[in-house]
Amino acid sequence: MGLDIYLYRIKQALDGNLILSGSRNFKPHLMKIDTSGNILWEKIYSAGFHGNAHDVFCTTDNGFALVGEVTDTTMGWLGQTSIFIKTDSIGDLEWAKYMGGFGNVSASKIIGTTDKGYAIAGRRIYGSDYVLNLIKTDSLGNTGGCLDANTNVTITNYNDSVMNFALTDSSISATTVPYFSNFPLIGTEVDICNFQGDAENDLSSEISIYPNPANEIITITGLNTNSNKRQVIKLNDMTGRTIIIQPLNTDNEKQEINISCLSSGSYILSIESDGLNIQNKKVMITK
Repeated sequence: MGLDIYLYRIKQALDGNLILSGSRNFKPHLMKIDTSGNILWEKIYSAGFHGNAHDVFCTTDNGFALVGEVTDTTMGWLGQTSIFIKTDSIGDLEWAKYMGGFGNVSASKIIGTTDKGYAIAGRRIYGSDYVLNLIKTDSLGNTGGCLDANTNVTITNYNDSVMNFALTDSSISATTVPYFSNFPLIGTEVDICNFQGDAENDLSSEISIYPNPANEIITITGLNTNSNKRQVIKLNDMTGRTIIIQPLNTDNEKQEINISCLSSGSYILSIESDGLNIQNKKVMITK
C-alpha cells in the first residue's frame, strides 16, 4: 500500500462495510473495505497541488461526502482552502467545491442536517488569529453565494493488495484520573456571510452593491439607517484581513468606496454596528 498514505477517519457505511478517509500521494483519499479488511475500492481526488480528506459522511443515497483542504493558486497566489467532495456509492465524483475562501482555511468535520443539507466545521485565519469556522450548505453543497466555487477534480483508482502481518497483542495497564474544568466563555462571533444579519433593525433594508464585479468604484445602496449606533463599512480579503474601513454615512442612502488600488480577487464587504456584524456581501474585483 505504500508509506505515503494517512488515514484520518473511519466510518461504517450503510451497507455494513467500512469507509476510510485521509490522504495518499498528498491528495484527498477515500477507501472502502469489508469487515475483514479486504479492500473493495480505493480512490484519490486530485485538486490543486496537494491536500487531504479529514472527514467523511455516509449519505442517504449510499454515497459519501468528504471534506478537507487543498492548496491551489486560484486566487493568483498559493493559498489553502477547504474542499467538499460528493461521490456516489463507489467513490465516483458527483460534484466538488472549494469552500470558505483562500488563505488558511480547512475543514475537519461534516454532518448531515435535517433539511438534507450539510454542516461543515473547521478553522480559518481571521485577522492574525485562528478561529473556528462553520459552513452550512444545501444538498448540492451550495451556500447561497458565500465563498463557494465549483472546482475540477481528477480521480485515480488504486488496486492495492492486502498485506498480511503477524501481530502480537500486548496488555496495557492504564489509570484514569477524572479532570474537571470550567472553561471561560470568551471570544467573538463573526459572520463571514450572514445574509440575515445580526442586528436586522439597525438597517431598514438589505444593502446592494454595484457594479459587482468592479475595478475602480463600488456603490453601496440601502444604507438608510434606523440607528444612532456607531456604524462602519469594512472590506476584508479572504484571510479576514481588513483592507478598507470607513464610517457609514447615515445621511445618505448610498455610499461609494474606491477600490482601484486593490488586487483582483474576492472580498467580503461588511456593515458593523457598535462592533456587531449586520450584513455581509461578497465583492469581486477584476482588473
